[in-house]
Amino acid sequence: MAGNMRTNKKTKGRFFIAGAIKHPGALIDYVSATFGPEGFTQRGTIKQDILDKIASGSCPVCAGTPERCVCPTKLTRQRVNLALRLRSFNK
Repeated sequence: MAGNMRTNKKTKGRFFIAGAIKHPGALIDYVSATFGPEGFTQRGTIKQDILDKIASGSCPVCAGTPERCVCPTKLTRQRVNLALRLRSFNK
């Protein structure tokens, strides 16, 4: 078999969960760096509207302060989509 299955172009998208959960605190770090304490609820979970802003793909920060812009990468959007999916599984 030529090449690693995880880097094959045909199956590249199949293993996004492995990449999304490889660094468990990455999404929390991104939200705290981008939004600060306003991005979290009192319990410490990430607010739903913040997750929706990041998942939309547009930069949530550029509109007001472009010098502080930290646009979400594709992997960050995948982490958010995974978090939104896992949230819906609990119901």
